[in-house]
Formats: sequence, C-alpha cells, structure tokens
Amino acid sequence: MVAVLVGMITATGGGVIRDVLTNTQPMILSGQLYATAARFGALCCASLSSWGIPELPAAVAVSLGALLLRGAAIGFDMRMGPPGSFPPCRQAKGRAGHWAIGRGENPA
Repeated sequence: MVAVLVGMITATGGGVIRDVLTNTQPMILSGQLYATAARFGALCCASLSSWGIPELPAAVAVSLGALLLRGAAIGFDMRMGPPGSFPPCRQAKGRAGHWAIGRGENPA
C-alpha cells in the first residue's frame, strides 16, 4: 500500500511542480483525471507484483492501462470534482404522480 501512495504522490507532485514552474493553474485543482489514473496504475502495479507476475509484462500492462484511462479522460472530457459540482438531473412528474428522475418530459 505504501507503493501505491508513493506512486500517486510522485505523479501528482510532479504535475503540481510543472504547473507552478510554468505559471499555470495546477491540473489537480481543475478536476483533471490524472491523479486517479496514477493511483490506478500504482495499485495495479503493486497488485501484479504481489501476485508474482513478471516485472516487464506487468509494467507494460499497467502503463498501457493508465495511459488508456488518461487518454479516455482527455478524449471524453471526464472530470472529477467536489460533491455538488455536477449539474443535477432534471425531474418531471410521472404518470401516477411519482417523480421520475432524469426524464425530461411529462407523459401525462
């Protein structure tokens, strides 16, 4: 578990240092999904190592997995943020007067 924590801190700390040196807002404060990809990679690496998987195939698989997660986050503009930062679902009344969450129409 220490390896997972150190891996995530190293990735996020390096990103914060990069952003401070380039005088930009740190990505970790803007909701970018790179700390989660780093945690995923570190957790998978530690898990595969404890299961006795050879080092090179494990490193390649973990690197590709973290890269795909980060690439999907960039491609689909996935963000993480504090609770309440996501827009609420619209609500409309259903047929029997019950509230139907996420439905945009009122099927009267």
